[in-house]
Amino acid sequence: MKVLLITNGYPYSVMTGVGTYARDLTEALTMAGHTVSHLCTGEHSWRQSSHLRWDPRAAGQIAYVVNSPLLSPPSQTRLNQDTALPAVEALLTEALRGIRPDLIHLHDLIGIPAAFVPLARRNGFPVVITLHDFWPFCRKLFLTRPGFVPCEGPAGGLNCARYCSTTVMGFRGVLHRLDEAMPSPDLRRFLRRSVRLTQRLRGRSQSQFIVPPRQPSHEPPDPALAQAYNTRASRMREAVLTANAVLAVSRSVKSMYLQNGYPADRIHVMPLSTLASARVQWQQRRFDRYPVRFGYLGRVTPIKGAHIIAEAARGVPAELAQFTFYGPVEREDEEFLRALAGNSARLYFSGPYSHHQLDTVLEQMDLLVYASIVPETQGLVGYEAQASGLPIIGANHGAIPEYVQHEVNGLLFSPGSASALRAQILRVVHEPELISRLSARVMPPKSMDEHVRELTRVYEEALNHAGTAMTR
Repeated sequence: MKVLLITNGYPYSVMTGVGTYARDLTEALTMAGHTVSHLCTGEHSWRQSSHLRWDPRAAGQIAYVVNSPLLSPPSQTRLNQDTALPAVEALLTEALRGIRPDLIHLHDLIGIPAAFVPLARRNGFPVVITLHDFWPFCRKLFLTRPGFVPCEGPAGGLNCARYCSTTVMGFRGVLHRLDEAMPSPDLRRFLRRSVRLTQRLRGRSQSQFIVPPRQPSHEPPDPALAQAYNTRASRMREAVLTANAVLAVSRSVKSMYLQNGYPADRIHVMPLSTLASARVQWQQRRFDRYPVRFGYLGRVTPIKGAHIIAEAARGVPAELAQFTFYGPVEREDEEFLRALAGNSARLYFSGPYSHHQLDTVLEQMDLLVYASIVPETQGLVGYEAQASGLPIIGANHGAIPEYVQHEVNGLLFSPGSASALRAQILRVVHEPELISRLSARVMPPKSMDEHVRELTRVYEEALNHAGTAMTR
């Protein structure tokens, strides 16, 4: 079977959860005898017109739809383009004709007009969609408002229009677009260094953890804009439901889609998997000596709650606990987090690591701290930790409680509360035998081989019913 994976960015060059999964899925499908091609979006360009770019090294099996120009259109135009954009739809059709897959597995709708799903079906291509985020009804992906404030949902577009609509791109937004449009990694690195140096010379911190206070608006949201958001969500839903199969990565994700008008019988929960289970060795963890080693995995960002961990570390004796962040971190963010923790020696920043180093990284922890301030749709780093027998102290929302059971294989705390996290950390520090007890009940996640067998059955059913009506 020839499978086309569609993602926002090439999986082997982006550091995201979806990218990690798509990369592992590519390898697992290939090992199972399938052929995998890639169609990627999310690239910016100095050119204002959308265009298709083929990777010259991949013999026509990797294509990039460069469909996001440097200059961003007004809000309502962007909302309309999320659902229908004929120029990009034509490029996508051209890519399908060049690759000619047996089946399309869509992982990101960002940069893909939703109309592409029924268009692909009409052209005879079965479509499977995996819902990794909430893009169809939230342009912020994970239901967050400015300032990393969790959002309860679009409320018919009213919350979107009130909190998340912008008509003028700020300075940071312009820099972000310039960064993405750089034609080479060297120019991109030069731009980043120049911006940081300029900010330091001006005495301004660029830490992403410092969020300017947002003045509450007492003006009602623009009803026309709210209706535009609501129309976008309705058209997205109609398009998604034309797919042959719609998969949600967790029960939590399915629940949120049901709250936004999706029928329960059209969404099948299929948690992701990772090759970490084959790369790391499960072992029961036991307390050896102080300090207890608490770890954080992945890029250091506010949305993952790195600042919650740093604040929780304040007041925990350094001789009893250490906190190590494994993953990329900006210098300004490291300085901010150290100050937040009281400038003590209890915080360490190990820097980036490769997937080949994952086993070694996990060996250096006694517990993983998963403090995301927004509900995780699944969270592969949690799976990676459990594959090695690590207990998790996790935020009690989203999908985390689906695989971290409080007092069984981990501990949960109130999301966004540094004091609640600190209480669980101190509990482990003063009762270190908890590490062994919790670790004994940690079950490795489903293997990628088993996941691929389950996914292949979905593919085969989609192929068998490719000629049926697009809607039910």
